[in-house]
Amino acid sequence: MHIALRKLLFYSIFTAAIVHYMLANTHKIPALSLFLSDFLLLTKSRLTLSVVFSSIAGYLLAAQAPSGWHIFLLSIGGYG
Repeated sequence: MHIALRKLLFYSIFTAAIVHYMLANTHKIPALSLFLSDFLLLTKSRLTLSVVFSSIAGYLLAAQAPSGWHIFLLSIGGYG
């Protein structure tokens, strides 16, 4: 597996763990928990992460010399 793809997979799992931890520990502040859950539903975060991950994976598979700048641009908006 390509090194950049391994890093991407690690960062996506790490980000998902952070979001899960944040949502799991917001029971102390119900308003924040409701806000975060509504925000995640409105922005369709799971679908968005899937699209970003697949665009980066496709770029890494197709690029002969992957560029960190292009990976950054893909990760923030899907443009490369």
